[in-house]
Amino acid sequence: MNEIANIEDLLKIDDSCAKESAAVFGELGPNATECANAGLTVFGVAVAWVREWEENHPLNESFNKVADELGIPGQKLYEIVSRPPDPAGEDPRITSARGIDKEVSQALARRTLLQLLWRAYRWGLTDLRRLRLTAAAGYLRIEAETIALLVLFKEKPELAERWLNPKENMKKFFGETQSAVKAILEKNNLSMAYDHGSAVAQHVRFASAARGIKVDGTVLDQEFDPEEPVSFHLGIAYYLRTQKRILDLLPKIFPGLGDDNAFATAMAAFTSLEEKTWWVMERKYKQQIKDFYVE
Repeated sequence: MNEIANIEDLLKIDDSCAKESAAVFGELGPNATECANAGLTVFGVAVAWVREWEENHPLNESFNKVADELGIPGQKLYEIVSRPPDPAGEDPRITSARGIDKEVSQALARRTLLQLLWRAYRWGLTDLRRLRLTAAAGYLRIEAETIALLVLFKEKPELAERWLNPKENMKKFFGETQSAVKAILEKNNLSMAYDHGSAVAQHVRFASAARGIKVDGTVLDQEFDPEEPVSFHLGIAYYLRTQKRILDLLPKIFPGLGDDNAFATAMAAFTSLEEKTWWVMERKYKQQIKDFYVE
């Protein structure tokens, strides 16, 4: 590590690892890389569908119609209904827009969470290609919490409005919603992703160093041991399996998404490649998976 003098050296190492990791992924055949790319496609299709669905939503049209009738921009109307009503009274059309405003806020929260989910997946993938399992586990934890919040907001839309409010006490919000989030994670087999990511990537524990530590105590940035590749390959396969569980929940959060042909096609491709990745894993590392894979 002494040869690292500046950030440019770190970036050169990243570039080198990203190139070399293609061969590491390739030891599982083409399926792992193709599956990772297929996941990007699924997210892209889902985000595009949600955007179009919101733009064509009747409530969105109604909100814009009220703004047009009042002769003001939609953003101005949104600012008005975001404030408490004037005690002296207000135009009935503004009052009617207040109910629509709640729907708009809830949609904004869902859209933002979906974007955060997609970003965490992208960042996790790039860290896997840098041979960093611990960092990828942290992003997987974020994804698990994000999808749980999406499910929770579907069940309790008022929580979405609180989540968006910059004046909300988020520590209090976290405490009030944690039990529900944990229940959703448990129900959808995502607890391990949440707990493991918290343990190794978001707290200072020995587990954070386990994959990258050397005999002399040095902790490396990269966490791939060519003499013992099963740990890294298992990390790749588990990352993709967890994505499958997360992506399967999207149609339950956004009704109608599951009926979209583009989404269904993208999900079918991802699912097939994920299953093929595990097919290779279970034959390449049969005993190691039996010993170490607990979920």
